Amino acid sequence: MSLIPTLILKPEREKSVRQQHPWIFSGAVARLPQAENGDIVTVCQADGRFLGYGFFDPESQIVVRLFAFGKEPFALEEAFWQEKIARAFRLRQPLRQPNHTNAYRLLHAEGDFLPGVIADVYDQTVVLQLLDPGHRKNSANALASPARPRVQAFLPQNKENPRRLEGTQLDNGWLVETGPTKVDILENQYRFQVDIAEGQKTGFFLDQRDNRTLLGHMVAGARVLNAFAYTGGFSVYALGGQAQEVVSVDISKEAIRQCEANVALNFGTSAPHTALAADCFEYLKNTSELFDRMVLDPPALPKAKSRRRRPGIYQFE
Repeated sequence: MSLIPTLILKPEREKSVRQQHPWIFSGAVARLPQAENGDIVTVCQADGRFLGYGFFDPESQIVVRLFAFGKEPFALEEAFWQEKIARAFRLRQPLRQPNHTNAYRLLHAEGDFLPGVIADVYDQTVVLQLLDPGHRKNSANALASPARPRVQAFLPQNKENPRRLEGTQLDNGWLVETGPTKVDILENQYRFQVDIAEGQKTGFFLDQRDNRTLLGHMVAGARVLNAFAYTGGFSVYALGGQAQEVVSVDISKEAIRQCEANVALNFGTSAPHTALAADCFEYLKNTSELFDRMVLDPPALPKAKSRRRRPGIYQFE
């Protein structure tokens, strides 16, 4: 095994690592390793005892994201990465219903002991969101192994918010082989087209599936407003739940265009649905319309004062 650079913690700063917290903050570090951004480093406590391995990021407040813990060093071979992804795939197998839902989260960062990695499966495509450049090679190799799900293409997505917060620069592009950047998926037998190259996050908010389902049980005969609608996930479920009328509003013209397309995919062009490209705050302030149900899921507020548009006014990310 080749020599791996070592980061040393300050005295009495190892407790959280011993409890398998994956983040090392810069203030806990006594000695930085001689390593480049994205390199794998060994993390040791002040007396030199081994704690684990992680990816190094000297430009971030989180200087290491640990992906392995232990009492003794061990070899980081290809099988190590393959097993991590294979284990995640096995955990999701009971939840997969390809004829009913063919989109799901395969890798969930810290939840799968792969901090900085999100992997969403859209039918035959895996879309990656990577915060650390060191993940690129290992993720590509492991996902392309026989242990991977049956997918054909891999596209790392690195949106502006993570890149700005972490100071990480990663190029977008196909990792293994090329494929279409717009993918049709099923979710609870509803159809959606996902733009994996230009869409928000990895293209679709898979983590809102249960909330979309809940809404579908609450809207029969109701007038529904879906504000910050993005590509219309909640709108489709509301229409499927027999809403009397659905109004979708989003500031992005492209998102609204895709919202209309997703509604048409499921209900045709005569569905009781109105899509508006407008600032949702202005719409909510000025509309005289009355609704029985409202979905409000705005973008995240910025996490730093420097991102304010002007004093007291926040700009959405």
